[in-house]
Amino acid sequence: ETLKEIWETAVFVIIAIIALIAIGLINFFFIRNKIKKARQRENEYKEITLESIESIARTIDAKDTYTNGHSKRVGIYSREIAKALNLSDDEVDNIYYIALLHDIGKISIPLEILNKPGRLTDEEFEIMKSHTTAGAKILDGITTIPHIVEGAKYHHERYGGGGYPTGIKGEDIPFI
Repeated sequence: ETLKEIWETAVFVIIAIIALIAIGLINFFFIRNKIKKARQRENEYKEITLESIESIARTIDAKDTYTNGHSKRVGIYSREIAKALNLSDDEVDNIYYIALLHDIGKISIPLEILNKPGRLTDEEFEIMKSHTTAGAKILDGITTIPHIVEGAKYHHERYGGGGYPTGIKGEDIPFI
């Protein structure tokens, strides 16, 4: 080979390397930009979800004058407990969402029972207790928040028994 051919080959290799580096950098910045936009969309969707769930919780609480703000308080306490248990961020968020919606079944309870001053009759209390299973039915089919149905259905069970709707106790009560 002549010196000229070696030089041309070297220049070609250098240009090819520079071109590959340039293509790699363009791809890197393009992908980084796409990821940034996808994260922004994900955060927007998460915020929309949270705002929607909080709005539904306020709607539930607005119907029940005795416990107004209850769902938000339960959500805050539940989130803090989940954090103290060192659950993942996603699990903490899900527990917060579930807590906000745990009483959604109250929308099926007649206002005269829900807001009755004084003690409920046995019949009225049975109707009131149905909010747990009504809530489970309302939330059935939501697949993006794991255990949301269990959260609504079993939130009045008691560790020692005697709760409702099923009277399960101890470790038989779902963690959520």
